[in-house]
Amino acid sequence: MTSKNTKTRIEGLVALGVDPAKLKSSDAIALVHGKTRIVLVDIAGDATAAGKFWSTHTNMELPQGGFMSQVAVREGNTEYIKLKGGKKVVTRRWTIDGEFAFTKIGDQYYEKQRRNYVVQIPVVVRGTRRDNSKYVRHSHMPVEQLGLTNQTLPLNMTPAQRDIKLKEIIEAQLPDGALYEVSK
Repeated sequence: MTSKNTKTRIEGLVALGVDPAKLKSSDAIALVHGKTRIVLVDIAGDATAAGKFWSTHTNMELPQGGFMSQVAVREGNTEYIKLKGGKKVVTRRWTIDGEFAFTKIGDQYYEKQRRNYVVQIPVVVRGTRRDNSKYVRHSHMPVEQLGLTNQTLPLNMTPAQRDIKLKEIIEAQLPDGALYEVSK
């Protein structure tokens, strides 16, 4: 929770036209004016209470900060990011099991990195031809055709966790009974 004093200081800095900037000493984002420094986004890229207040007060989105805003680099089966001092740290490794093993910092990093998943659901199409013969077709239908939205999930999930989560989300949005019906 942001104190009244901090809120007043943020309002004053906004009135002066001070914009959020990356700190020299870290990857955090802050409002800096003279000796006043109010951190809005911490080194992990998370919004602070002051940052959430600034965003609400200015009606602007917080800039991305922290080591989370960079793109991981792959060398062999290992992915790295660089910290402020230039030190490379491992975020995840591809294991012989065919899945990624995440480090603690990698878990934080990939939790913020999201991927959009386009989901198609299996459908059975039953119909009657002009000659009154019946047919059945097994197919797939994109969920967007049903008015459902694409889903985004963090990248720090295993494929099994991701599939379970996507299935839960989609099944919760699907109506009971027929999904789509065309009648004569």
